[in-house]
Amino acid sequence: FPETTFIRLPRSPHIPPTYHPIPLSLPPLINPSEMSSPPSPPPSSTSGVALLSLFLLDTVSVAMLVPFLPQFYGMLPFSDIARENMSSLYSFSQILGGYVFGLASDTAGVGRRKALLLASFAASAASYYAVAKAEEVRGERGLWIVVASRLLVGFFKQSLTMTTSLMTSGSGDKTAEVGRISACLTLGWIVGPTLGSLLASRAGLEYVPRASAAIMAFNAVAAAAVLSDEGEKGGGGGKPKGRKTKEPDAWSPL
Repeated sequence: FPETTFIRLPRSPHIPPTYHPIPLSLPPLINPSEMSSPPSPPPSSTSGVALLSLFLLDTVSVAMLVPFLPQFYGMLPFSDIARENMSSLYSFSQILGGYVFGLASDTAGVGRRKALLLASFAASAASYYAVAKAEEVRGERGLWIVVASRLLVGFFKQSLTMTTSLMTSGSGDKTAEVGRISACLTLGWIVGPTLGSLLASRAGLEYVPRASAAIMAFNAVAAAAVLSDEGEKGGGGGKPKGRKTKEPDAWSPL
């Protein structure tokens, strides 16, 4: 009996010992034809440097404006309760946007992740420009412009999520990539408030949101021109071929 073995059953005083063959050949646990494709290739050094540079400018833009937001709120008819309610709405939109962008990033290829990053930059530019316009309009209309801008930037400002996803996609050393992103984040929050203070003192407070919007607009254009779709073109991005996997459910984490 090929690929079999024999075991000896306990001996009985009335029945002679017998041997029963037990086959050992087992079906393969993994079908080679169902194996998934190799992981996405890591981003090239040029794309990685460009992505980190854009994220650094993004952080500088945010850090320039955020310290001056209370002064802009003081120019508008905000009550203390309305200001806290707007802060709560901003936090809620940020959580919702992080969930949506994270889910979209998990199910998208490299090219679609770049599109999500572009949307983040463009929406942030529009939101920061709206803050500058609200300072000009003032009154109740300016108040609603600020509320809409904070909801917009709260939902779409997911550049940290998308940068981390793009940098660590197919990377062999994810810890190093996350460390570089953290370094850019820290440097941006050191440089940004300094530049914002210099701009406000030399040119005027109204130029700070305009400068932040200009940086975000530059980021959107530069990301469209510089970042490549090499991961998706190389066949590594997107859904793996072969083994059929269950599509992620939007409500499964809940």
